[in-house]
Amino acid sequence: VIVVDQEIDVFAYKLKQLWKDPTPMRAMQVDLDLIYAPGDAEQTDRNLGELIERLVAMQVNTVFLQAFADPDGDGNVSRVYFHNRVLPVEADIFAHAVHQIKIRGIKVYAWLPVMSYIFPDDTFNRKFHVQEFKNGQTSPSSSWYRRLTPFSDQVAQKVGLLFEDLAAGAQISGVLFQDDAYLTDFEDFHPMAIDAFKDKTGGHVTPEQL
Repeated sequence: VIVVDQEIDVFAYKLKQLWKDPTPMRAMQVDLDLIYAPGDAEQTDRNLGELIERLVAMQVNTVFLQAFADPDGDGNVSRVYFHNRVLPVEADIFAHAVHQIKIRGIKVYAWLPVMSYIFPDDTFNRKFHVQEFKNGQTSPSSSWYRRLTPFSDQVAQKVGLLFEDLAAGAQISGVLFQDDAYLTDFEDFHPMAIDAFKDKTGGHVTPEQL
């Protein structure tokens, strides 16, 4: 009980300090796809320079910088802008962009998904795709984001490696998680999710319960 009370006191103290912060956040979310010029490093640098000029002119003090390539705008990530061990690299420019923005006194947070990844191994993706139960049958989720089940240790390991490499390669202030970390009322009916439910509750989910 004492430990819990101490944790609550620390949490309350930190909340009070946030309200005392005299500096308001002037933030901008930046799409790195619009900065990167494929095959033209000089143009990419010019684009980055123009961006930074605008950030300074607008007195922005916080940037949420896209760390993944998403030219079609669907939020499903198969390539990223930093060196890593699990996904192909569109161009290794994220760390450079972070550094150039930070030296202007601006905090940079990496913007990255939680679950909506498309790994090179399509068999892996199909095996761990979030499942939904509708119209009497189970099938891969039809939601906008092609998410992988959060109940798989193998998925968690891959995503964990991605975030490790992100943090190791760039001096970011934190991470802005994309809005893909959700499950609808009809998800997740993946076998691993069912097993996790049984382990936690002792109960068993059946299609009739959904």
